[in-house]
Amino acid sequence: MFDIAFWKEFFDALYPDYYYRNIKSPLILVDLNFILIGLYIGIVAASAFICYRKNHLGIAVRALLKVNAHSAEDAKTPEELGIANRPTLVRALRRCKFGSIVKLTGVDLEAKRPDYTNERYYIPEDKRYQAEDRYSRKGMGVGVVIFWAIILIPVFMLLRFVIPELLQLLDNFITGLKS
Repeated sequence: MFDIAFWKEFFDALYPDYYYRNIKSPLILVDLNFILIGLYIGIVAASAFICYRKNHLGIAVRALLKVNAHSAEDAKTPEELGIANRPTLVRALRRCKFGSIVKLTGVDLEAKRPDYTNERYYIPEDKRYQAEDRYSRKGMGVGVVIFWAIILIPVFMLLRFVIPELLQLLDNFITGLKS
């Protein structure tokens, strides 16, 4: 399954004429195919992570914004926010997965085993706009991620044929300047 020679031979057979051979690399897999596949997987994975962050983790931030918890005095517990029955959200809040947007109060984090019985969360007023922008429901939904994952397949297939031609054109131009 992970035999490097097989995949090299597979891509050479798949695209015999569309290969720019003037780039020499000591690594056998440094190839335009693997670069494009890596870019595609990276874009889709990043989009899926953004969708997860917005739709799942954003529940806690939207709940804090809804109850106007913008100071330590207005901070709310997970029970008051209605997310106590969602352990992944509470765990994300406790581990500060929201960066500097959501603040925790009522817990001594310096202790070896912090006691979370008095945990309360809030979003500072100066971070309110950032929280609304980053965790709003608008934007990346699951349908959008699937749509772009499908649309990007032919785009990357087209790039597979265009990039070697552009590199060859650039190589011919530079070679023409030297002579």
